[in-house]
Amino acid sequence: MNANDPFLNYQRWKDFALRMGKTCYSKQENPDVDWILSTIEDFFECFPHDEIELIIDWDSSKPYPESHRHFELDSFGSRSTPSSVATLVADLFDKVYSQPKDYGTLEEVELLEEYWEKDDEESYQNLVDRIVERWESPVHCCIRAGLDLAYSPSRGVWGFTVGDVRQMYPEGIPQWIRETCAFESLDTENLNLIPDTQAVWL
Repeated sequence: MNANDPFLNYQRWKDFALRMGKTCYSKQENPDVDWILSTIEDFFECFPHDEIELIIDWDSSKPYPESHRHFELDSFGSRSTPSSVATLVADLFDKVYSQPKDYGTLEEVELLEEYWEKDDEESYQNLVDRIVERWESPVHCCIRAGLDLAYSPSRGVWGFTVGDVRQMYPEGIPQWIRETCAFESLDTENLNLIPDTQAVWL
């Protein structure tokens, strides 16, 4: 269950994201776990701390209050709002879009060059999209799952299990996670009896 304290929610969000990256992507390659964790750390390091209290969920934030440094009114008199977390995460991968050869495998780089020489724009862009998705997906999953659970549980990330969460929290799955919709259909009072293979939507 999300706390009333937005800064506690923020700490839970960050901690969950880093635990998930370290545990669930420990054997990941291209990108490897070190890159994933570094990118997640960079995201939180750069996140404006004076906007923590404005987070609603993955896609939305509250408008800036009048006292905020970024407060302004648009032509209709509406207050401006911060960029959504979804937008901020997508922005992390602008460099992958603009420099795909730096992130592709040897085979992918060769194909990119081939498509470029043939002026095959569709094939080139499809391959760029696949490269970006591969690099973005683990970071996206970690940051979104942590945000959703800490702020506004929505089951927005799938493909993980109770066993994954157990490994993330060897000291025991926290009560605040047990109280989210990700676990609502499970017998959390007897969590030790639930198999590791049980799927959860985070």
